[in-house]
Amino acid sequence: MFNFDFGMDHEFFSKRWPTKTGYFFTAIAITFLVLTLEYLVKSVCNLTIPNYLTLSLILLALLVHDILWRFFTGRVVFIFFNKITIAIHPNVLKEHKDLKKILTSLIKERHVGGWFKIIILPEDLVLEDSKRAEGYLTKQSLNLLIWGESISGQEIGKEVTQYKLRFSYSFNYPAHNPVARILLIRDFDELLKERFWKVHKENSLQEISSLGESITEVGLYIIAICLLTRGNIGKGLNILEDLFIRINNDPVKKRLLICPKIKNHLISLYNLLGIIAWREEKNKTKSVELAKKTLALDENNYDSHIRLALYEYQEGNIPESKRHVKRCRNINPRHPCTIFDQAFYFILERKYSNAATAYKKLNQAVVDGLLAFEVANFLEEEYFKKKKEIGFLFASGFVNTKFVSHTKLGLKQLKEFCRLAEGKAEYIDFYNLAKGTIGNYSKKLPNGYNL
Repeated sequence: MFNFDFGMDHEFFSKRWPTKTGYFFTAIAITFLVLTLEYLVKSVCNLTIPNYLTLSLILLALLVHDILWRFFTGRVVFIFFNKITIAIHPNVLKEHKDLKKILTSLIKERHVGGWFKIIILPEDLVLEDSKRAEGYLTKQSLNLLIWGESISGQEIGKEVTQYKLRFSYSFNYPAHNPVARILLIRDFDELLKERFWKVHKENSLQEISSLGESITEVGLYIIAICLLTRGNIGKGLNILEDLFIRINNDPVKKRLLICPKIKNHLISLYNLLGIIAWREEKNKTKSVELAKKTLALDENNYDSHIRLALYEYQEGNIPESKRHVKRCRNINPRHPCTIFDQAFYFILERKYSNAATAYKKLNQAVVDGLLAFEVANFLEEEYFKKKKEIGFLFASGFVNTKFVSHTKLGLKQLKEFCRLAEGKAEYIDFYNLAKGTIGNYSKKLPNGYNL
């Protein structure tokens, strides 16, 4: 009766204890068993057992049963074993029992089996609609609930089983962003519609395998996205990476919607993690690895080329850095980063007139404050490294004044540049731009402030 697996740490599949009716009949069976044992002891051993002792044994047995019941059907099990839990309703498996083995094998193949626990739900659990399924999923702390039904019949004279599957899941987009929730649900629904959910008896072996792959791939994709919405980047990313490799290497599946969707998620994650590694973790090697991963998926990824342009320059690989700057110019010539990088190399090449023209273009651009702050600091560092090149002093002062709100610092740098550039014809365009900037922004300073 209790077809469950106690070895949850090392076993992949387990079957849930029956619900309501199972609990009631199990309690009756336990009571009957204790009374039977009491009768046998009295008959065989000719002993008298007090009624209070019999009652105590019954209550103790029922208490143990209740504790085990709650452990195997409640949320404690998922917290204790820290698994990503997929629950499957037995209706899904009733027509083709081999489907369970196929699902187990497919998930283990993807090297994520150690994270997962697949649970077969009780047969007497009725999931009438999505609301009830989602309520059960939340109560039991499941990550994914696969339910629905399979119907067998005739189609053009051939026996076929039609699977009407539903996937219930839990994600954590903020309540103030209902649009994201709607888009995510629509995204999942599109993936379900493009899959083949039928098994013909004559091709049952092949089509059951295909069905298992569809359930596994869609299910893992849903779990990965839900994990990402809950902040579990590591596991979500690993699942998506493995899924992408397998689907992208299959000529048929490569044409499905799931392939570009996974690809876009990976690009976004690599870019995000690359920025975090660069800015917060100060781990440039990791950031570069992520940038290269991104370019392997999208050779025209602007953010990756920008990051690699700076990295290669700092490593002293000027030709490679320039190559990335050129790619940025081809991809997005009006982006502030493109203009900043072009102007920087114009200064290095002593093409000051071209650099001044580039900085003037920024007057029409929307420049992010954090980006401008990093650029200004970088240019100031370059000036101190190469004190003979006062073009970097101008550039730092110009960016500080116009885009960082460090007006006083920027104007001081521009004034110092004008003093050093006085009478030097090669800097005339920078000199005129600096004078004009000082004149415009000095009026905005408080009265009495002396540059």
